[in-house]
Amino acid sequence: MKRFLAFAFYGYEAHGGMNDLIGDYDTLKEAVEAVQKFINEAIRGMYPDGHVYDTELRRIVSN
Repeated sequence: MKRFLAFAFYGYEAHGGMNDLIGDYDTLKEAVEAVQKFINEAIRGMYPDGHVYDTELRRIVSN
């Protein structure tokens, strides 16, 4: 597993469950870009939300 886990969901908030996982990434920039791409391409305005979890710090680092 890489350091950053990216989650996105088409509901009101990302729940953080594994069903919301869109990938793991080496850098925060890659993870944030993946969330934005997923929201723009897959969700398209259906109340999108996402976040990035840092496995080293053990907390959400980007919403």
